[in-house]
Amino acid sequence: MKLDMPVPYEKLLWFQQKLDLREGDLKKVQEYGELFIQKKEQLGSHLYRFFYEIQEARFILEHERTKGFLRQKWAQWFELLFTQGFRHEILRYLWRSGLRHVEVNIDQRFINLGYARVRQFCQDIAGREIPLTDREAILSTLDKMLDFCVLIETHAYVSATSQCDMEVVKGISHQLRNPLMVIGGNITRLQKDATPGSQAYMAYETILTENKRLEMMVKDVVAYSEMFQGSRLSPHSL
Repeated sequence: MKLDMPVPYEKLLWFQQKLDLREGDLKKVQEYGELFIQKKEQLGSHLYRFFYEIQEARFILEHERTKGFLRQKWAQWFELLFTQGFRHEILRYLWRSGLRHVEVNIDQRFINLGYARVRQFCQDIAGREIPLTDREAILSTLDKMLDFCVLIETHAYVSATSQCDMEVVKGISHQLRNPLMVIGGNITRLQKDATPGSQAYMAYETILTENKRLEMMVKDVVAYSEMFQGSRLSPHSL
């Protein structure tokens, strides 16, 4: 299943503001960027070993189309983090990553675990190689950067999962509609041949009542799912 959802840049930038992740702080981290970038391959291998110990993740690693592809992607992301800041390119990269996790059915909790390992990895580098005068500020910004990454991927994951759930619900509702119409039509014809007030007539009436209730439930589900399809907000004068 290929998911194609536009990147909600405005929402992501709102996350960045709420985390108080400022351009000046990012530039300060980039001053030490080479210390982290030179260890990007080491990070890729570190994450590979970590995820290989998780059975569900190991299956994906053992069935990569190109051996070492994910290790390379993790290293690439790590380099982008310290060179691009949070320009549209890396926001799009992180958003697409969150969608991809839904496509291949990866548990989001594993992603959060991965980011926790990256955080520890960065803290170890900062603790060894960044001067004490800058260390606290750099560590604080790194925490915000990784929190921002988690927020983006989680937002993408939740949005994609919700859309998939809605599509499933809508599909089931559509499949139920036709059988309900057939049942209702046939029971109505049978009821016409029954004597009003008879046991058979009352049984048909009960079936029709429940059938109509199911039809209303299907209509409600369709209306609910359509509320989230392509909605747009626009200003109006009151």
